Amino acid sequence: MPWVRVFGREQSPSSTIGWYVVYLFSSSSRQVYLSLNQGTTIWTGGVFKARRVEDLRARVDWARPLLAEVTADRPDLHETIDLNARTPLGRGYGPGNVLAIKYERERLPPQGILLEDLLFMTRLLSILYAAERLTPYIPGDPTPEVLEAEQSAAKTAGRRTPGDARPPRAGQGFLLTSGERRAIERHSVGMATQHFEAQGWQVKDVGDRESFDLLLTSGER
Repeated sequence: MPWVRVFGREQSPSSTIGWYVVYLFSSSSRQVYLSLNQGTTIWTGGVFKARRVEDLRARVDWARPLLAEVTADRPDLHETIDLNARTPLGRGYGPGNVLAIKYERERLPPQGILLEDLLFMTRLLSILYAAERLTPYIPGDPTPEVLEAEQSAAKTAGRRTPGDARPPRAGQGFLLTSGERRAIERHSVGMATQHFEAQGWQVKDVGDRESFDLLLTSGER
């Protein structure tokens, strides 16, 4: 399913790291959630490994109180999302969700409301980024000692790091050949590129080295 992620370059350099705002479509495409979410997988050097649900929920429990004052007058926010996901990656977004706005395909609000909601969610994201800078440790994250030990072990074993070759995608399409999936993906990327360039975005195809396809930046940066 398509998804669109809004993030800070330093705080969330990839979709496996940090907090971000993301549009997540249900498997039926009847609903889409604008979700304040987080990296729900870890790149092990060979495959994407799902983060423990307990760890994701611990991070969510840390984040929600920080947003309570700003979100007090938004009864439309959802603490749970249901994507009816068919893959472990899709199911991981549920426990990773902090807060979300739900849209029904048949009752989408006007574009102005969608933009206001997006700006509101990015405001929440900025609050988490600010709190994260002041916090030495977030519950659910590995402790610094564990991170150092894991990095040392990986270096000793000669495993690849997240900056190395991008793994093949999994779970895209059913009963399709690799050529058919690639053609569908390239066509979708082309259509999305044209759409966002027409809106004034600078669009860069990063699909060969990232876990997402298009990186959008404004003309001001």
